Amino acid sequence: MQRKDALVKHEELTEVTLAVRGGKNFSFLKHAQINDALPQTDVDTSDPIGKVLKTYLEAAENISTLGSNVKAENKSFLVIKELTCYAPLDHPQFDTWARQFRHAILVRKPIDALASFKKVGVEGGGTAYFDVSEAGFREAWLLRSQLAAICGPENEAIFLDADNDLLANTRGTLTRLCDHAGVDFDPGMLTWSSGPVEEWQKLKGWHTGAEQSTGFHAAPPTPDEMKTSAAGPPEKRSKRVDYRADPEVIEGAAACDPYYRAVLQGTIKLA
Repeated sequence: MQRKDALVKHEELTEVTLAVRGGKNFSFLKHAQINDALPQTDVDTSDPIGKVLKTYLEAAENISTLGSNVKAENKSFLVIKELTCYAPLDHPQFDTWARQFRHAILVRKPIDALASFKKVGVEGGGTAYFDVSEAGFREAWLLRSQLAAICGPENEAIFLDADNDLLANTRGTLTRLCDHAGVDFDPGMLTWSSGPVEEWQKLKGWHTGAEQSTGFHAAPPTPDEMKTSAAGPPEKRSKRVDYRADPEVIEGAAACDPYYRAVLQGTIKLA
């Protein structure tokens, strides 16, 4: 599911940030990991977020100096994927860390993003849950603003919409992303083989749809949905729930929408 020449670090801030914040979401995550015998991150209680940022910098340095393990694996660049809701904007190391990388912020229309979030939280099982406070749109806007101040125009981030950019023009958007990162576009980025990804298992339940996918396209019906799609009267022909009609999703999307627009447009208008 990833380029062979890329070293990928995936959501390593999730567990440590939840641990620092404490509360019900971290308790739920740890209970699910223990209950399902899933891998867990050993959280350093002194400064776990700083430890992750340092690990990222060391990985980047290892690549830039062609460290022995990176050279043996033919890795030429580092990709870090994190959720904006866990962006450590107030951490004392963040500004120094951010200057070392090229940044891209990917957002999706809030009503669709939160509907997907709720679907995973309700149906995903494992460690998945729904909490509208972790939608990440406000943090995405704050991140955009902070990166502009930190990195300046010569290293400006790019801002992408999941539907209007990535799905509507996949090749063009990925080419633009590669140009921004200073690497060549690889056609192999457009498709991949479905199957479990080892690094995702500690957060089981969140990535089922991605593991079942083979490219950038809307998620197909699940096997259970397909079995019932042509059975019974019209009102019972599908088990698919439209979470866009969920009151919690609608209310959350309305609150997130100004930040979504601001990330893409660069200005914010709050009611």
